[in-house]
Amino acid sequence: MWWDGRIQGMLSPGSLGVDSAVGRRYSSAKGVQAMRKTMVINLFILSVLAISVGACSNAPKADYPAAPVPFTDVHLTDAFWAPRLETNRTVTIPHNFKKSEETGRVKNFELAEAALGGAVDGKFCSSYPFDDSDVYKVIEAASYALATHPDPELEKYVDGLVAKIAAAQESDGYLYAARTIGGPPPQDWVGKERWSNLYMSHELYNVGHLYEAAAAHFQATGKKSLLAVAIKSADLVAKEFGPGKRTNPPGHEEIEIGLVKLYRATGKTKYLDLAKFFIDARGKTEGRIPYGREGANNCSTANTLKTTSPSSSKPRPSDTPSGPAISTPARPTSPP
Repeated sequence: MWWDGRIQGMLSPGSLGVDSAVGRRYSSAKGVQAMRKTMVINLFILSVLAISVGACSNAPKADYPAAPVPFTDVHLTDAFWAPRLETNRTVTIPHNFKKSEETGRVKNFELAEAALGGAVDGKFCSSYPFDDSDVYKVIEAASYALATHPDPELEKYVDGLVAKIAAAQESDGYLYAARTIGGPPPQDWVGKERWSNLYMSHELYNVGHLYEAAAAHFQATGKKSLLAVAIKSADLVAKEFGPGKRTNPPGHEEIEIGLVKLYRATGKTKYLDLAKFFIDARGKTEGRIPYGREGANNCSTANTLKTTSPSSSKPRPSDTPSGPAISTPARPTSPP
């Protein structure tokens, strides 16, 4: 440990009043007095160190012993990665935001806000209920870019998106545009009620990406606007899920890593505990509805994705456990 060398020095012959060269004690009264004084001081320091080390060993560990370097501290200036990161910032990220606009992904948040204001004629205008997550993913990417290269125009655009997302969040923290908008669902496997078809609905998957984006945005900019949305959502999930509450894990893992990142951003251990709960719940059958029967009463075609899109964009393969959009195997009749 860091103090090993210091302790060895404290207990060396010279420190105890012993002539290390010839191994003889000082015989003078002054030498004896100095020796005693030195020993008392050394013993006091050793006692303090012992208490300190004991206290540290008993302290709870908040995270892994080896912490990752914050991405805000990493700057690449080489000839290979630096140009590609610049292309990502100036071309790829703006293009992804543009496609999110063109395919209705951003519009969905605006429609959800309108529905919360009383509109009843809204219609989810992209293909899948997990399309919300694509916007969160690009915000996360933009945050990484902003951390290493200030870009006022990009930051302003992200701020506008964050405002739209916040406005689409329901008062209790629920955030899932496909349900909030109302009208015909983009897919039957959305489920008629909250959390009623977790195997396919992607409700928890979406917010997992929200939490990752919020943590990155906060770390990159210091702004808490998106973090506040994520915290409100996670508090709702913590209220609904856990021992003695809802116990079904989502069909698509993602919320777990999002909760861990939210824990690191806020220091609130309940988010870390909830992440562990979802991990431990996967594969268990006690006290939960098997995936094969989940939502059976209200999702008659939950095992098949539609092959047509309500928007002008072509349907894309689903990133769900059920496989591609056109040919989807039947869901299991028993839990995994």
